[in-house]
Amino acid sequence: MEHSERPKNILVLGGNGMIGGETVELLAKAGHKVTIVNRGGDNWNSRERLKDIVHASILCDRNKLVRKIKPKRWPPTLSSRKQYIDVVIDFSTYSRKDAKSAVDEFGPFIKQYIFISSDSVYEVCDPDGDDRLRASVESDAHRPPAHSAARRRLRRKDRYGHGKLMSERIIARGARVHKYTYIHLRPADVLGPRDNTGRWMKYALWLAI
Repeated sequence: MEHSERPKNILVLGGNGMIGGETVELLAKAGHKVTIVNRGGDNWNSRERLKDIVHASILCDRNKLVRKIKPKRWPPTLSSRKQYIDVVIDFSTYSRKDAKSAVDEFGPFIKQYIFISSDSVYEVCDPDGDDRLRASVESDAHRPPAHSAARRRLRRKDRYGHGKLMSERIIARGARVHKYTYIHLRPADVLGPRDNTGRWMKYALWLAI
């Protein structure tokens, strides 16, 4: 987002991880009013880096919003300002329940929903054709028929990818109801500063071998 744009009110769900923290920092420095909602973790030193540049930082454990017994509600400090949100950027949705909770709460008010999904969605899909060695394309993200043995097999293969793909479907369905635009981003493995996954070393070893 450029400085020439009107500053936006942006709600970031997550926003304190490796990618989210960098995104929040860039948005805030570009002049946007950024509110972050997360559990308050500080594995990437994000709390100290972001505390003086974000508009608000709200603690919320999203797992407690979707639990079956005595589910919590979104924090009142957030619910009271949701009508002013232009964009939601969602780093912390991993299941259809997470997605539905966010869409129900913010869908009627926002203009755009940006969901950070994953290329793992292709692991639970059944692409057309027999060439499984080619690169994945966006249109590959379709499922076998509901309740089929093939779908159950793919779901067991990668529950993370299944949850992300189901979340995409809920967000897209919400867009038809609430008339917001949406973008699903499906990054592959991400490398960079503050990466604590060990991927960089693994890739270096693969290249060396």
